[in-house]
Amino acid sequence: MHIRQLNIQNILKVEAINVAVEGKHIVVTGRNGSGKSSVIKAIWMALGGSDAERPEKPIHEGAEEGETVLNLGEYIVTRKFKGDRTRLIVETSEGHTVKSPQKVLDGLIAKHALDPVQFLSLPPKQQIVEILRVADIKPPVDKVEEITGERYEPQSDEDAVSYIDYLIKGPRGILYQERTRANKDQQEQQTQTKAIWEELKGHEQYKEPVNQADIDKLQKEIDSLNEEMKAIDSLESESEKATYWLNEYKKNVDGEKEEIRQSEKRVIRLEKELEEERKALEVAKKDLETSEASCVSQKEVVDNLVAKRESESNVESQLACAEEGMIHLEQHKRKHEDYKVDLDMANAGDNQLTEKTEKAQKIDTQIKAIEQLRNDIAKEINIGVPGLEIGDGQILIDGIPFNQKSSAERTLIALKFAMAQNPKLKLIHVDDAEHLDADSQKALQNAADENGYQLIMAKVAEGDMKVELVEANQ
Repeated sequence: MHIRQLNIQNILKVEAINVAVEGKHIVVTGRNGSGKSSVIKAIWMALGGSDAERPEKPIHEGAEEGETVLNLGEYIVTRKFKGDRTRLIVETSEGHTVKSPQKVLDGLIAKHALDPVQFLSLPPKQQIVEILRVADIKPPVDKVEEITGERYEPQSDEDAVSYIDYLIKGPRGILYQERTRANKDQQEQQTQTKAIWEELKGHEQYKEPVNQADIDKLQKEIDSLNEEMKAIDSLESESEKATYWLNEYKKNVDGEKEEIRQSEKRVIRLEKELEEERKALEVAKKDLETSEASCVSQKEVVDNLVAKRESESNVESQLACAEEGMIHLEQHKRKHEDYKVDLDMANAGDNQLTEKTEKAQKIDTQIKAIEQLRNDIAKEINIGVPGLEIGDGQILIDGIPFNQKSSAERTLIALKFAMAQNPKLKLIHVDDAEHLDADSQKALQNAADENGYQLIMAKVAEGDMKVELVEANQ
């Protein structure tokens, strides 16, 4: 389907054009500002319907209304402008008005028309944006949500590739940052957990708990030794008392011995008193025997106390050993509790390390899945260009950057992009065609002719605007 008749009245800079095109190529020439682009815009405003980009003032300066009428053979499309209102009319070749004109136009032409020349002048990244825009490929928000479990809304007018790159590419990528943080957390956790396990290796002697029965037995022994010590202390008190009385007895015995000596002297001197003195002597001897017996008894007590003191020294030694053993047991018990705490920390660290490792691996898997989405985008772009890939910031054709192709090759590829948009209404518009060299212009027209497409070209030339018709294969 081609344009057969073109009629433009008071649209933008065009006052009146009425040309019987009959499917020929339309070439609009003239100086800058003469209205060349206005012809292309008028055609697109008619065909694009509500999706067409419309200037703020589409009506020619000084006119009250304007219209574009395109006879496409099967349909006649009329776009009328009056004031700030517009009206679209689509009629069949038999003169019947179509009830849903916008639906008819949507079936004829893509929502976003691609100009091959303008496409060639775009920066590489913008070319990707344009391809995705004309192919109507939206950011894969739902698929990303299925992969990540999170919904990342695109920014206004963000294309699919930029959206994915925003998630996974470089330090600014959201998931890239999450993976970096997850890997860092994993490494830090690994270092901390390793340090705890290393510390535990140096305290394995405290791995086994203290037997409470051993503690109870040793405590019972300490209690028994303490009771013995109390008994020894009590005996020491009695020993002090016995020693005191023994000394007193010794004093008495010594006094009585002195008296006996004095008495013996008096016996020698005083024979007269011998009998009485002998009696007294006998009494004194008896008392002495009693005192000596008492002394012997007290000496036995003292000897027993000395033996007790030796026993006390042994008990003290046993008690010191027992108390030292208890200290070691209590220390082992505390160390074992510390060991258990460290062991719990080490096991918890292992669990956290596993979780953080799984998280990092999960994000890495998500990034790879989203990278695959990025690779799949090129497959969704069905525009008849074999070997098309979306590279890192540029379009690739068979692995070669698009902009490294020759001018003629790039022009043909751009034309294929445009043709793929409009398989039914075979119409391609080209503004600023003067930027193409002669070989590229020829290649463009030949490719259009071979595929049955009609070109509408605007290019700068001397003089006022004029419309020329060019036969196919000329």
